Amino acid sequence: MMKHFVFSLIVIFLVNNLFAQDFHNEVKTLISKYNEVKGFGAVDFKITDVASTRALVAGAYGGVIINKQVILGLGGYGVTTNVDIPNISEDASLDGGYAGVILGFIIAPREVVHLTIPILIGAGSFHETDRQLDIYNLPRKIYLQSSSFAVVEPGLQIEINISKTVRLGLGGSYRYIQGAHLGEVTDSNLSNFTGNFTVKIGRF
Repeated sequence: MMKHFVFSLIVIFLVNNLFAQDFHNEVKTLISKYNEVKGFGAVDFKITDVASTRALVAGAYGGVIINKQVILGLGGYGVTTNVDIPNISEDASLDGGYAGVILGFIIAPREVVHLTIPILIGAGSFHETDRQLDIYNLPRKIYLQSSSFAVVEPGLQIEINISKTVRLGLGGSYRYIQGAHLGEVTDSNLSNFTGNFTVKIGRF
């Protein structure tokens, strides 16, 4: 008799707990009225090698942070320094940039120091120019050849909460480019590791 009573109590407890879990633990989604969504913007500076030349790549991105951890945004970057390509010509240089969707995840965002794992997926273009043409003050820049490409850039950053609205990030990423056709400048010349410094402003 006691065994049946104990068994009945266990069954009642398990059934009650099961229904309680179904009621309270709803399926979590990105789109929900219960999610916390905050906007942000950031400026980003990258030191990297482009076509075997050390270059500064600068850009900006912005978007939203969902539940303090999930990043959804858009960003764009451009080469801001001269990139010489002497293997093509003495006066040849390369310029261009890329843009795309930025996804990311923040680990331990409430801690003063935490990790951010972003990835950019997008496209861009590079252009070969001749510096000798600059002396003619042409109304627009003349490109000797251009090429578009696809780009994927995963990264890892250490972020510091300076205040509730300002964060600084330091880290690195790898820029993987596919589909560029600029003579002797290949995908492997344009793909490389980068060192990143970021200033992020928003409601965190």
